[in-house]
Parts: sequence; structure tokens; C-alpha cells
Amino acid sequence: MTSNYINRCHYCMAGHTMMMKMAKMPDDIIEDLREGRTLADPKLAALQSFARELLETRGHIGDDRLQAFLDAGYDRKAALDVLAGLAAKLISNFTNALAHTRLDRGMDKYAWVHPDDR
Repeated sequence: MTSNYINRCHYCMAGHTMMMKMAKMPDDIIEDLREGRTLADPKLAALQSFARELLETRGHIGDDRLQAFLDAGYDRKAALDVLAGLAAKLISNFTNALAHTRLDRGMDKYAWVHPDDR
């Protein structure tokens, strides 16, 4: 969701919102992710921040920032999992931007526009 937000992917944000609702993710977490707000849960906030910084620095976060992620309770495998997830999302987010992908049936109620574009 952090990648969807930063990359302004209208399609992925709607689709992942729908999936998170189906998985019974708390509404406040979904809404905070959709609005780009920092999550209240410290461990989730550390994950969100790590993902955001990886995107914004194109992977050049430095050892101190990686250590902060590890100190939040994650391991190096999780760091690589985040990186792999972001790589996949980059392709998806950019494809949807380029193709102006329309929302599938059922996703309409989760339509999203980046706050800066409202």
C-alpha cells in the first residue's frame, strides 16, 4: 500500500483496499495507508517507513536505517522481502499508470485519488 500511495497507483490502491477489507484488516489501518498517514502501531509504522525510504532513496538507505528496521523486530530476510515486494509493485504501479487501467467490477467503491490530486 505504501508503494501504491507513493507511486499514485489508483488501480492497485483500490484493489489492495478491497483485499484488505476481505482479510478483515482494521479500517483505521486501511484508511491511514490510503491517506499516506503514519500507522499507529510501532512495528507496522517501522515497516511502512522502511518501505517508503527504500522507494524514496532508490534503495540507498544506509546501514543505520537498515539497523532501525531490524531493531523494530524485523530480520534481514524481511528487509529483502520488502525490497522484492516493492520491485513487483513498481512494475504493477507503473503499468497501471501508463495504461490508465480501469477498475474491475466491485472495485468502484474503493476508488482512490492521491490526496495531492483532490
